[in-house]
Amino acid sequence: MLWHFLGLLSYCFLSACSAGAINTHLKRNSTGLTDNVTWDPHSLSILGQRVFVLSAEIHPWRLPGNPNLWTDIFQKVKANGFNTVSFYVNWATHFPTPTTNGSQGDFQPGTYRDIQGFIDAAKDADGETTGGGFPGWVGNIAGNLRDNNAAYQQAWTPYLTVISKIIAKNQITNGGPIILVQAENEYSASTSHNIYMQDIINLYRASGIVVPITFNDQHGGAAGNFSPDKAGTHVDIYCGDSYPAGQVQAVYYSNHLAAAPTDPLCLAEEGHYWAGDPHRLEELDMRKYVSEQISTLRGLLRTGIQTVNPATGSGQNNADYENIFYKENYAQTTTILMTFGGTNWGQTAEPTSYTSYDYGAGIGESRIATIKMNEMRLQGAFLRVARDLLGATLIANGTNYTTSSLIHTAELRNLQTGAAFYFVRHDQSTSTALTTSRLNITTSAGRLTVPNLGQLTFNGLDSKILVTDFNFGRNGINILYSTAEILTWTTIGSVDYVLLFAPAGQTGETAIQLAKPTLDLSKLPNVSSRFSNGLLTLNYAVGGSQLVTIEDGNRTIGVVILDKRTAYNWHAPILAKQATFGNYFSIGVLVNGPYLIRKASILNDTLSLTGDLNGTTTIQAIVPPSVTKLTWNSQTLSVSKNSSGIMTATAQSLTHAPGIPTLPNLSTNKWKVTGSLPELAPDFDDSEFVTANLTSTNYTNLPPLAGDHVLYSQQYGFYGGNLLWRGHFNATGQETAIVTTVQSGFAGGYSAWINGIFLGSSQGTPTVSLTTDTWNLSSSMLRVGQDNVFVILQGGSSLPPHSGPR
Repeated sequence: MLWHFLGLLSYCFLSACSAGAINTHLKRNSTGLTDNVTWDPHSLSILGQRVFVLSAEIHPWRLPGNPNLWTDIFQKVKANGFNTVSFYVNWATHFPTPTTNGSQGDFQPGTYRDIQGFIDAAKDADGETTGGGFPGWVGNIAGNLRDNNAAYQQAWTPYLTVISKIIAKNQITNGGPIILVQAENEYSASTSHNIYMQDIINLYRASGIVVPITFNDQHGGAAGNFSPDKAGTHVDIYCGDSYPAGQVQAVYYSNHLAAAPTDPLCLAEEGHYWAGDPHRLEELDMRKYVSEQISTLRGLLRTGIQTVNPATGSGQNNADYENIFYKENYAQTTTILMTFGGTNWGQTAEPTSYTSYDYGAGIGESRIATIKMNEMRLQGAFLRVARDLLGATLIANGTNYTTSSLIHTAELRNLQTGAAFYFVRHDQSTSTALTTSRLNITTSAGRLTVPNLGQLTFNGLDSKILVTDFNFGRNGINILYSTAEILTWTTIGSVDYVLLFAPAGQTGETAIQLAKPTLDLSKLPNVSSRFSNGLLTLNYAVGGSQLVTIEDGNRTIGVVILDKRTAYNWHAPILAKQATFGNYFSIGVLVNGPYLIRKASILNDTLSLTGDLNGTTTIQAIVPPSVTKLTWNSQTLSVSKNSSGIMTATAQSLTHAPGIPTLPNLSTNKWKVTGSLPELAPDFDDSEFVTANLTSTNYTNLPPLAGDHVLYSQQYGFYGGNLLWRGHFNATGQETAIVTTVQSGFAGGYSAWINGIFLGSSQGTPTVSLTTDTWNLSSSMLRVGQDNVFVILQGGSSLPPHSGPR
């Protein structure tokens, strides 16, 4: 069983982030045990502030070689827009036997089992597992699993007690990062299931867990299993999962209203389907999702647009998927959305999964952040500062908002502040057509059709979040509307900066309510402006980066206009403070250029950046006037600073490509060869083998496959990996064949030998777990009147998530 937890990575306090309202007029729900984490139908609130939970899924056991690398992944996730990480704890990893470490489990510090170390790394900065995370020994328990079976409860109680106490001491109430805990996953309500679910909830609370308990339901959250708005056993916050398989799903909002209307809309899993495979491929997660994050795929995938190769990031396995599908989730008022896959080491994979758990995730198995993370950085940066979105209500959606019926729009409006968010995309989300249109909007200045000049342009596989009455900056600047998207905003020194972006070659129009603005566009030939009735309208062609500085009385506004590819290189890093939650504070600089910024800090006159480069890189940083120096990875750089407060420097990558090594001449080398399976020899001493002599089994639904003898390996303590079977018989010479029935699990297989002679192999498929084969024998293969040895090597035998024996 995989137990799911959610912890903070970064956090943005209201005083540092936004002038928007937080909708305090709605009643907040809580567990009754803490007010540190509360919720209402709009969003989660942490320490009294609304938060959009954008989470990436990371599994500690899938990066076991060096646990110090967990920090590397956390830093990359945090730097690329995510503010939380969800993680599974794998029961089998910590309790390989029922009595491991005196029934306290193996959580050895400094190893991949070190859950406390994993949580500490997060402060700094059912996932297709064999048996679904169940230890193999659990499969031998009499009766059903995942219900109120007393034998099963006796098995899971020690494990869940230990891990719950670890989680409890790391909750936000104790200065830790844990904000949510999940009970069970993809599970249905029934009389016995309700008792089991309540037992889990009771154990959590008895162990000191006070934060909200969640549940992840299947099918887009339509069923309402264990919803707090349904009768019977329930959790605090109900979530759904969905794998849209190429077309956006418009049912999340309606499902939410029917299943859990007092909760915020939560998608705990969201990703793709593999062509022909009904199993989910990621949890970012977002997984994943998380991460999945999390739009995840493996092999060749079909998304409804085209065949997709994760190695090249083509089709919708790249940033296009996130651009369309994630924004559609936001458009349906989702505010909790659950990236690194890693590797299924040591035969921990579910049978139909690959050794790699990469699946085209945003951070690859090699730990390289792909362009998908750049897209998530844009979205995460916007969600962090779009406070009014967290209290917004879905007003309407459809194709009647624009002058083109090919374009679909969803309008979300904050009824308290009047701010609105228009989510605009092709009505057919898989469309690759280029379409132009104009958008009908409602603003504080009345109804408008925008842009006034030019058109809105939608490339294929495109989606935009366009704002009206968007308030930003320390000085309370109001953007009446913008046809370019907002990346982020922040106040640096006395200047309120807002970053806008659109695809290169498109045009944009942004209208800002000001009193008496002055600006100099003489060096910006692609930007024009007009001012009338308190409204400054900027029109611009998008390409590269352009900075428009506007003076309005004692207010200064910096409008940075970027094309989307250029925007991918911009960062709004968190500047850590000295406090309990110091690593969760807000932005105070803007940086362009590096591949990755892991950490940023300002001390006196120096901005210190730590991160990674792809090569020699020009770094630009918008910094406070007091900052005149820049270091990169502790190396002081030579900088220039212009009148706009932008510092520029060049940083060199310290990683050099190695030369091609000299290879030995393999054809002239002397080779030594040895067999890898001495067990094939008839005279091999197998006296230390376990004798399969059981005649009864508690697998009541599966009779013995070999007459009176039980040949299920799990009954003898072998739960996976390669299995060797040796059978003995005295040959008469009349034997002509051996018939075998082998249950290797999905995608498993086996090979057979008689007296060391290879007979052949047989294998299952992703949908076939058991095969029956006839192996023909010749007289020359047999040793008449002597002991004959029949050997089976059973391979690929990890356990399916809903484990059956073998």
